[in-house]
Amino acid sequence: MKNNIDRVLVWAAITLLIIATATAFLSPDSTTTRWLLLVSMPLLVFAILWGQRIRARYRRVRLLAHESLTAAIRDYDVNSNRAMGKSSQQFNILRDSIDQAGNIMTNATQRLSGSLTGLEHESTGQREKLKEMVDELLVLVSSDDQEEQTKGIQRFTLETEQLIGRFVTTVTDLKSASDQIAVEFGRMNQQVEGVGKLLNDVNTITAQTDLLALNAAIEAARAGEAGRGFAVVADEVRSLAQRTSQFSEQIRTLLSKIEGSIKTVDASVEKATGTDLSIAAKSQESVASMWDEIQGLNNRASLQSQSIAEISEKIHHLVIEGIISLQFEDIVNQLLIQIGDRSRGMERYLHDLITIQRPSGDLDAADFQQRTQQLQALLSTADKHFGDMDETAITQRSVAEGDVQLF
Repeated sequence: MKNNIDRVLVWAAITLLIIATATAFLSPDSTTTRWLLLVSMPLLVFAILWGQRIRARYRRVRLLAHESLTAAIRDYDVNSNRAMGKSSQQFNILRDSIDQAGNIMTNATQRLSGSLTGLEHESTGQREKLKEMVDELLVLVSSDDQEEQTKGIQRFTLETEQLIGRFVTTVTDLKSASDQIAVEFGRMNQQVEGVGKLLNDVNTITAQTDLLALNAAIEAARAGEAGRGFAVVADEVRSLAQRTSQFSEQIRTLLSKIEGSIKTVDASVEKATGTDLSIAAKSQESVASMWDEIQGLNNRASLQSQSIAEISEKIHHLVIEGIISLQFEDIVNQLLIQIGDRSRGMERYLHDLITIQRPSGDLDAADFQQRTQQLQALLSTADKHFGDMDETAITQRSVAEGDVQLF
């Protein structure tokens, strides 16, 4: 508006000067000519001086506006970098959590497989010891003290039946526990599939982020020099979206490996449990047929019984080892829950970040200041939310005895 007034005054003074000059040629001695000259000359000088003052003031205003916009873009760029750094940090925590779950599953699988293999070996050893003891008893059946041997046989029969009964009960309980493991493995597989669905949502958000960043870059290009800083931010957002997509594919690969490990362990547990039950049944049948043939007892029978007791203690230890290893299902379940919670938090965080990055109105200092305030509020909320998650995160990476927590 002030520039238009400046132009009007200048053109008015020039017009009056032209009229005065033309009048002077036509009527050199005219009073009107002298008055026109007197009015047009000061008016022209005043218009030129007024225009210079207006232009100087306009340049100062433009300079202040440019400095304010530059400062706002600088603050916005710093907070944008912090926001993107927060996103990368949380994705690294997600990857560490998945690696942690994989390490726990690998450790527990090795311990559980070792326990079941050792149980099968010791069960076979116990059967061989019993057969050896019965063969020795048959040799001693021709001894004299028949009545004493009969009482010893009865006592030995009762104790051995109880021992075999406890052994069969232990293996049967282990079979029931293994069936429960198969059910829990199914649940874990469903939970892993649920995490995969969450990663699909993250990929969708990443694609939207990339598209919005491209739109932001186009808007920044339209804004010219003033939008150069915003264009840099938009390029960084697109780079973050691409890294997020790559990271999601890595997570999906890890989840596929975990799912394959779960199925492999499930098959191994079923096979080992079936073998153990077969050994227990055969052992019980063999002992039942031996009782009718036993007719003698001697000192070596007690030594064989002691050997059987030691093997039973080893079986008990292996069963306890297997039970401890089974605790990993609870640990992995809690880790998967934490991964799901953190993924949902990242989904809300990225949604809010995309909303802030979305172009709205003119790209001036006030707009960048408002976006900077929104970024600071988002970072403050994210620090508190993810900080609370970090305080309650599981740090356990194995199921070694002494480290296991019962949930």
